[in-house]
Amino acid sequence: MKEGQLGYYCIVMASVIIVLAGVKFASVIIVPFLLSLFIAIILSPSYNFFRSKGIPDIISITFVMGVFLIFLALIAKLIGTSVHQFSANIDLYAAKLTTYYESLATFMNGFGVEIPASEISSLVNSKQIMHFSTAIIEGISSIFTNGFIVVLTVVFMLLESQHFSAKIEFADKDKETMKHITQIFSQIKSYMVIKALISLLTGFIVYVALTLIGTDYAFL
Repeated sequence: MKEGQLGYYCIVMASVIIVLAGVKFASVIIVPFLLSLFIAIILSPSYNFFRSKGIPDIISITFVMGVFLIFLALIAKLIGTSVHQFSANIDLYAAKLTTYYESLATFMNGFGVEIPASEISSLVNSKQIMHFSTAIIEGISSIFTNGFIVVLTVVFMLLESQHFSAKIEFADKDKETMKHITQIFSQIKSYMVIKALISLLTGFIVYVALTLIGTDYAFL
């Protein structure tokens, strides 16, 4: 390999490492921004629909964001209630899991496979289950930590979306460029909306299935 090529590959690798490190350290900013962008894309069809009916921007944005925040509050309440009830019944579920493992050990013993009782007790304990519920609560808290900033960013993105085309046209007079940009954003918006609807439908189907078979806290 030539010395020039070696130097080129070293520079590329160093650049990749620097970019990845920058993304890692900037995750505090990047994650809320990407979340805001995702929410804005999902809500933009509703916002544009109300605007197309002649409803003022401030009323349209207030109504759309209000409905969205109410939906989030209901989801947070359901999750919080389920986690609280789950935490209150930790010992009960630990006992049930122990019974299941003991039944499995008995079944395996019939095939000559011995599972020590000490291993069964180490697999199931209240501390592990408490750690699981704590992880869920911490995950929910991390989502809502920057909630206010995310909401403001979403509002800004929705309000600026109507002026985005004009700004691009002002910066670049080429009509083809604007056409391609509009097409790309339209495709991204369609994909995100369809993906969100499919995810909601999948989650609902799983919830119904778990409820039908009697699974506790199916919402989680």
